[in-house]
Amino acid sequence: MPKLLYLFSIAVWMSLSLQVQTPLKERHLVKIKIEQQANFRLLEDLHLDLATQRMGRYAEVVATNDEIREIRKRGFETEIIPVDPPGMTITQYRSYEEIIALCQQYAAEYPDILILDTLGFSQTWHLWMPVLKISDHPETEEDEPAVLYDGLHHAREPVGMESAIYIMEYLLKNYGTDDQVTQWVNDYEIWFIPIINPEGYKYLIDNSLTSPWWRKNLRDNDEDGAFDPNVDGVDLNRNYNYYWDMGSSDWGSWTYRGPEPFSESETRAKRALALKQKFLLSHSYHSYGEVIIYPWSDLSPPPDRDLIAEIAGEVAKRIPSVTGNGSYDTRTSTGRVGFSKNWMYAVAGTIEFTVETAAQFVPPVNQGMAIARSNLNGGLYLLERMRGPGITGHVTDEATGQPLVATVKLLGYDNDLITPRTTDSIYGRYWRLTQSGTYSLRFSCDGYEAQIIHQIEVNDSNWTDVSVALKPVSTGTGQLIISKPVLLSGLKGYPNPFNQQVHINFQLHHPTPVIGRITDLHGRIVREWINNSQLPGSYEFLWDGCNTAGSMVPHGVYLMLIQAGEEIQLLRLVKIN
Repeated sequence: MPKLLYLFSIAVWMSLSLQVQTPLKERHLVKIKIEQQANFRLLEDLHLDLATQRMGRYAEVVATNDEIREIRKRGFETEIIPVDPPGMTITQYRSYEEIIALCQQYAAEYPDILILDTLGFSQTWHLWMPVLKISDHPETEEDEPAVLYDGLHHAREPVGMESAIYIMEYLLKNYGTDDQVTQWVNDYEIWFIPIINPEGYKYLIDNSLTSPWWRKNLRDNDEDGAFDPNVDGVDLNRNYNYYWDMGSSDWGSWTYRGPEPFSESETRAKRALALKQKFLLSHSYHSYGEVIIYPWSDLSPPPDRDLIAEIAGEVAKRIPSVTGNGSYDTRTSTGRVGFSKNWMYAVAGTIEFTVETAAQFVPPVNQGMAIARSNLNGGLYLLERMRGPGITGHVTDEATGQPLVATVKLLGYDNDLITPRTTDSIYGRYWRLTQSGTYSLRFSCDGYEAQIIHQIEVNDSNWTDVSVALKPVSTGTGQLIISKPVLLSGLKGYPNPFNQQVHINFQLHHPTPVIGRITDLHGRIVREWINNSQLPGSYEFLWDGCNTAGSMVPHGVYLMLIQAGEEIQLLRLVKIN
């Protein structure tokens, strides 16, 4: 284990692991007969741990004896069914430490197209959450569309983790020899979060747990210093801030939403990445059910309903069922309730799909790895779909030509169910996937005259470029109201965590003095430099891990601060031995 993990987690870890754990309340896998989709909503207030659902046929849930009695009381037929193979343990799958080692191995083997970075740290054990980016210039924030693959929101779903990793491996190993893969890597930014819930997964592995399988992270809800599986933990896929308040507030529920939206460091880490990168598409891998789930079926439909359903269908037909009979199904989400996919679409502007792999939570490992491989073509379809059709372009200031953070509204589609889509802060770029057809766009930005473009024709397979220059608004006194320009962006460190040295990159957009400073977590300055004449462009600073006296700093966490004018950006740097 890296020394970093020891520094952050050993005290908490020992206090938790040395406590005598409370026996886990008995749970069963229960099949509930559901004749109509609407009937399942009669159980929504129970906040059941839904394993899978077949439209108009049945739902399978993990339920306590009390929950089973309540389900039957409400008139539903139930059947207790076996939970995964007898004697199956999750230890057959790769451990957290093995996944970390694999990420580090690939970062070393493919430095030209892959960087390994820090997404964040887990809520209670502060375990490192790796994030990986594949691109032809991975250290640079390019003017390219981005896509995301993640796995293991729920600790008991290792096939989802392996599905994301297999796509990553396929791209790395075929770059330069497969023309299609090479084009994808050259044209896109492709991101991977293999493990959203490292501490929940490690808890399962380290304790060789079997059915009914742990699902949540390890938040100490009652703050007693001891881990109690009957009251502790948060369901990370109920912690996102979109209809979060409709989720379960019961600590004992395996779908407990957390004390507040984004209360968990794991979901905050994904949120930060999503808002920064503005992913076009995303797959969040889970198990089980062999179904592609997309936003949403209750209340008003999402603005891009037809487009989303079309993409879901194309993904599903490319993934064969484990039985070999047919392929995956599709369905809309039965609720919103703090799900990642709904927040990603409604707020971050990313069309995300929940890919429910496999026919059980934890299949035997050979079968699980085969399922991960069988999901490849469904995953790669997102990259195929990134070619369009859709509308893209730049929004700039008519007077200066500088990029603007502007709102781009698809008229007749966008509504108050979603957060307005905006251009990025570096290039003023927007990307909007559509079906073929004719569209109208409205561009707006504070301090500028809004502009509407009608009769935009989108063909079957390509991007239609619609770039605009917005005119600053006059106050009537000869003055122009101009939005404050972005001075710097793209602060990145790679590799991160690092051992001997780390490359620190950023982009400067206007001539302005720059201060760079590295501090420890107590705010003490470790290294500093000042440049009073920096011109716009890309910059790199190589930190050799030494302080101003030339001595190597110990392993731990440091903060990198870049300041240009009034703008400040911070980066967390992790040094390991």
